[in-house]
Amino acid sequence: MWNITADTFLTKSEECLTYIKNNWDQIPLLNCTPDYNVSDGHLVRFCGMIQDMPDPVYYFSAYEVLNNTTGLKETKSGKYRDSLRSNPNETLILDSENCQNGETQLYCCISIPGLNDWAQPKFKESSECKINSASSSANKRSVEDMDVESSGNSADAGSNKRLCTSPSVVKTDRPQFSQQNFPIADSKNYSCIVYVYDSVDSPLKVNDIIEICGFIHFTPQTIHNDDTPPSNIPRLHAVHLMHVKSFTPFRSVDSIRGEILNESRKLRSELHLVLSQMLLGDSLAADYLICHLLAHIYGRIDCTVLGKFSVNLSNIPVNDDYITNLYKLLTKLLPKTHYLPMSLQTMNTTQMLPKKDYELNRLESGMLQLSDHTHLVIDETKLQVGKLEETGVKNVQTLKCLIQHQKLDYDFKFFTVEFLTDIPVLILSEGKSLLPSDCHVVLKYEEDFMNNSLRDNFQAIEQYLQETLLNQLRDYLAVTASVSDFILPDHLQQIIENDLVEQRQAGERTSAEDFHARLVLARLLSLSYGESTLSKSVWDKTGEMEANRKLRLNIRNR
Repeated sequence: MWNITADTFLTKSEECLTYIKNNWDQIPLLNCTPDYNVSDGHLVRFCGMIQDMPDPVYYFSAYEVLNNTTGLKETKSGKYRDSLRSNPNETLILDSENCQNGETQLYCCISIPGLNDWAQPKFKESSECKINSASSSANKRSVEDMDVESSGNSADAGSNKRLCTSPSVVKTDRPQFSQQNFPIADSKNYSCIVYVYDSVDSPLKVNDIIEICGFIHFTPQTIHNDDTPPSNIPRLHAVHLMHVKSFTPFRSVDSIRGEILNESRKLRSELHLVLSQMLLGDSLAADYLICHLLAHIYGRIDCTVLGKFSVNLSNIPVNDDYITNLYKLLTKLLPKTHYLPMSLQTMNTTQMLPKKDYELNRLESGMLQLSDHTHLVIDETKLQVGKLEETGVKNVQTLKCLIQHQKLDYDFKFFTVEFLTDIPVLILSEGKSLLPSDCHVVLKYEEDFMNNSLRDNFQAIEQYLQETLLNQLRDYLAVTASVSDFILPDHLQQIIENDLVEQRQAGERTSAEDFHARLVLARLLSLSYGESTLSKSVWDKTGEMEANRKLRLNIRNR
């Protein structure tokens, strides 16, 4: 059954699709399978982010061939393949009334930016797969390029084509792509063009993560414009596509939800211990950091973004090892992260927003073209004395817009296109950041931690985080962050209103924004304990946390 071809799938689609779904993990995965182990036309998978969505293209969904020996005509399908097929004794009849044009949507997909090693998609290679992946497809038949530029009748469309008479060639190494297609430079980056023939359950958009199964083709396509070189980017003709929305991209949280929620208090305690150790004994900062790690957007009302919780952690030790190891810990816990050193050079030279290239008709990626729930860590301790140039000023404004409104305006030269985001932002700084944040926490060291070397502290954390515990903490973060329903009981609403009145009567400067911020914190703190209903004890704890946090700010500002 592993020798599923496009012809087999067309004639036995339901049977093939059932087999594919039941053996999903054993289908060769382009993310971790060398190209020399994949044959042209074979069934493969790819998991990646939609980087661009070119216009739909037309193809011959049906075409007719004439057998020169028997004089019989046969109608064939052009679905799931790059080219029209004809045997040496057959002639293509492109002006036949039986020729039909179809439409397919294109998606330019790339490796998921910022995806950490432990979260990479997996491939369970079977002996059956090894045998079939080694087969050669060098003796393929002559084909005709199928790229159709217009929706005119099939005779006119075919008259502008050129015959491809050379046999298909399988590439033996990964093709090289322009780094302009990748938000984050990485030697493991991979790219392919996905052809989707059938409608999907939910609309796809740029920056979505999808996992596709389809027939792959490596051979360069014939290009109509002689000034344009042939494309060596693999093309994947999809037979099945999944829209990946899980916080842990390649693991279902539904199967472990009950187990994790039952153990959530214990796991939260473990995570709090690890983060407190990493934050030099600061228990309060660890509480806020846990809430930050769980935050995600669950709604938007006018200009208000509900659920975001960006944190500025200041008084950070100016020590490269400290920030490096703090970020390293986050990469072990979170599936997707990206570190941004906010130096003058980075800010003045980095293209953060995607930009449309009309000459090449593609979207050049920017550093901030990230999929949802990619945690962005901004290191402001790298900012030196100097001048922000025009690009640097625009980049600062872009970061501010991302943090405050969770949206980015992609540059299409003559206009901008607004893209909504859900990118949690953690800012590390010495003093208060020049960037806005939902919460500013001043790090407070304990003497015992400062007396010990940072290296010993990091080693102690690594020794404590054994693989079993680490996986449990990853599951804990994935499950608790995925809880969308949250209840504010009626009896607590009156208590909350009374607290607000008492604070104002006591002369505290409590604004509507402060009140909203505390509600956001209370929601996240509840989720961290595995609770989807706010309790009075959690509400009271948020009051204590906020009082201690503001006390530190006042001391710092004196």
